[in-house]
Amino acid sequence: MQITIAIAVPYHQYREWKREENKNAVYTVQKSIDSTKQKQRKTEGMYDILDIIKSENADDKKQIADDTKQIADDTKQIEDDTKQNCGMKTYGICGSPRVPIL
Repeated sequence: MQITIAIAVPYHQYREWKREENKNAVYTVQKSIDSTKQKQRKTEGMYDILDIIKSENADDKKQIADDTKQIADDTKQIEDDTKQNCGMKTYGICGSPRVPIL
């Protein structure tokens, strides 16, 4: 069994309630639009940061590759110098580092 209660409300009060509902609805819609825009700004900023990080990583990878190549060249140079010197050790002029140069 269902009981329905009717409340007598003056028309002007009913109109005010409807206005309040509409204000709340408009505010809710505006709030959702603002939050959507804010989310878009956040994601755009996040993608900008990711692009910066990717470019920095690419620069770092290039630098690491250049450094690795330089190390390989230096190692080869050291090996070539060692072969040319035939393993002889030099101690300075005339075998002593204290001999003055004339």
